[in-house]
Amino acid sequence: MNPSQLMQTRLNQLANSGLNFEAPKEEMDLIIKIVARIMNKWGPSVVPKLLAMELTACHLNGTRLNLEALSNADDQHLQADVFGIRRHIDRDTGKLKEGYLPVYQLPKAPWPDFAGNDSHHGDTIRHPSGQEGRVEWEPGETDPGDQWYVLYTDGPEEGNVSRLCLQIGDKGQAVVINKSCAGAGGNWR
Repeated sequence: MNPSQLMQTRLNQLANSGLNFEAPKEEMDLIIKIVARIMNKWGPSVVPKLLAMELTACHLNGTRLNLEALSNADDQHLQADVFGIRRHIDRDTGKLKEGYLPVYQLPKAPWPDFAGNDSHHGDTIRHPSGQEGRVEWEPGETDPGDQWYVLYTDGPEEGNVSRLCLQIGDKGQAVVINKSCAGAGGNWR
């Protein structure tokens, strides 16, 4: 199979996979910025549409990426993450194979939200009462209960923090309502 046929096969595989490619505009803008940087540096060996689809498939279906930090990464880390994703992505599922994890992935909380969904640094959660807060991760702590917390962004608790594990259980019943493509305040890798 020549390179053109291989590229078309990969595009078709992704396009017909049933994967989610519906990224919000903010996330697509960052993916386009990443693709543009790769094209400027390593141009002819990369097909922009295929690379954009691979990054989107990974981010929305497999491993959430810190797109903001990745788009501003130095060339060495940008190249390592992007080409690592390309080499290890399962084009049927969007998940990364062989244990590969990019440096610029969003930290994932060790517990699901009340509905069973994954939550990551920067996501917004909502309680049944309507109160919302932002999931935060503090890498300097060693105990997961202390590393993960919620910073409330509205309501009577605005500005207060509480352990994430207390907010997503039977008592708090909070669920993720907004996924973040970038850390909420830090340059987490």
